[in-house]
Amino acid sequence: MPKLRSVVVLVSILVAQLAPAQTIQQLSPPAPQRPPDGTNADKPPTAIIRGHVAAADTGQPIRRAQVRLLSTDVEAGGKRENRQSTTDATGAYEFKELAEGRYQISASKGSFVTMSAGQARPNDPGKPITLRNAEVLERLDFSLPRGGVITGRVVDEYGDPISNIQIGAMRSDTIGGRKQLMPAGRMTSTNDLGEFRVYGIPPGQYVIQATWHGLRPILAPGGQADDESGYATTFFPGTVAATEAQRITVSSGQTISDVVFAMVTAKIASVSGTVVDSHGRPAQGMLMISRNESGSVMSGINMGAPIRPDGTFAFTNVTAGDYTLRARLTGPKPETATAKVAVAGVDITDLRLTAVPPSSATGRIVVDPAALQALTSATLSVVAAPMDPTTIDVRMPARVADDLTFTLATSPGLMRIAVFGQPPGFDVRAVRVAGVDVTDIGVEFKAGRDLTGLEIELTNKLTTVSGLVSDSRGDTAKEYSVVVFPQDQSRQTPASRYVKIGRPDQDGRFKVAGLPPGEYYAIALDRLENVSWNDPEFLQSVQPQATTFSLMEAETKTLDLKLRSATR
Repeated sequence: MPKLRSVVVLVSILVAQLAPAQTIQQLSPPAPQRPPDGTNADKPPTAIIRGHVAAADTGQPIRRAQVRLLSTDVEAGGKRENRQSTTDATGAYEFKELAEGRYQISASKGSFVTMSAGQARPNDPGKPITLRNAEVLERLDFSLPRGGVITGRVVDEYGDPISNIQIGAMRSDTIGGRKQLMPAGRMTSTNDLGEFRVYGIPPGQYVIQATWHGLRPILAPGGQADDESGYATTFFPGTVAATEAQRITVSSGQTISDVVFAMVTAKIASVSGTVVDSHGRPAQGMLMISRNESGSVMSGINMGAPIRPDGTFAFTNVTAGDYTLRARLTGPKPETATAKVAVAGVDITDLRLTAVPPSSATGRIVVDPAALQALTSATLSVVAAPMDPTTIDVRMPARVADDLTFTLATSPGLMRIAVFGQPPGFDVRAVRVAGVDVTDIGVEFKAGRDLTGLEIELTNKLTTVSGLVSDSRGDTAKEYSVVVFPQDQSRQTPASRYVKIGRPDQDGRFKVAGLPPGEYYAIALDRLENVSWNDPEFLQSVQPQATTFSLMEAETKTLDLKLRSATR
């Protein structure tokens, strides 16, 4: 079977916008200037973090471990740091010339479980590190537990081994408000003996998922499926339903062997057809096919291939299931075509995908004139991302011009608008179309229709919530998580910008920045292991014990909270 490169275009979108407010009229911007002298951005970064990485079970140093440092405070020295260091023969690492601010640090190596600073257990959230100007923080050490291991073998319906079956240890998580299976540890494939070994698994409960990748494109006309049967995605001990899969509990460093099961056979078919542009002409470009596999995010984009010169395409070895085909055409204004098909073991031919032209929107960035000098327009870009996180889409960022105007092209659909490249200390306050706030509901783009009056307001008047947490004895707690969420239940959604989490730094103080103004709840919980803290159902369960407070624009709020139990 020829090997073809899959095409995956994935752009992570991070949208942390602020609450709506009155439109601020923009003035003609002067040339971009540096922040005034004396700001934190002008202080030379001189802080240092040092530590060691060792194995939790033996205490022996771990050589060539990767230590990652990422700044989380938008005011950290005027930039967001993202660095990596490798430990030496003694397990030591060091970061020099760091700016004042808050950071997240994690360490990883091979078969060990990745740990973040401040984690008591592998599944707990990490803690931020608060670093002061010129501070030298010594002995920020990591103790990495060994990951669990699951070994086994996959066979066909006759008991013969199957190679190249993708294997993953999957755990349940809430993604975009939906319960889905996420891979843990290292993904692997079966060898020629059908054997697999998944390693680096954090402690927890998992199901084993096996995926057959027989699906492939036919690049020449007239191709047919190799056989009439293939294999459906199968869960141990041999079922196609994730709800019927056997759960496997893995402890730190534990090896679970002899997980043997047979793949479930399924009829296969071919899917073929033609892609034409909006004028009915044969299209040129790339076609992607993805399986809409309920309960698992592993499906993703299964295969991508160029559309033939005559506009035709064909995929073979397609097992039963629901699929989405999405074509992106080449050209100065790329058109897109989408089709959903249900495959049930019968060839689908003469499928026709008709592309639609992109939508475009013209707009501008607005900002308080007093903050205009700190806004460097040359770094700004605007992008539209689907409101539905499961939608496959190719995002086309639009650069913001020197006069803070932009023209954005996007696929049709309901989109969330995001801005990238804004200076530290700035965030999106509101997105408006013709004066109507659409920050949280999204913008509806229609094929071939131009949208005008798109306005994105940036602000540097950010909110901050911080404080301490006391335990039942009245002592300052050092291990907890603070969840802040809105009193308005309609805003208690998994992707809401009104829901955030805070963890204590080394002094026991938490900080949550960038919430929109509004009415909120805050609760400090002893642990959040295996809890989806942004799940609306979970937020409702802890609401009776939460503290209420209000937050105004640019306000710094200090809260003293009592530690609560996270049991549901």
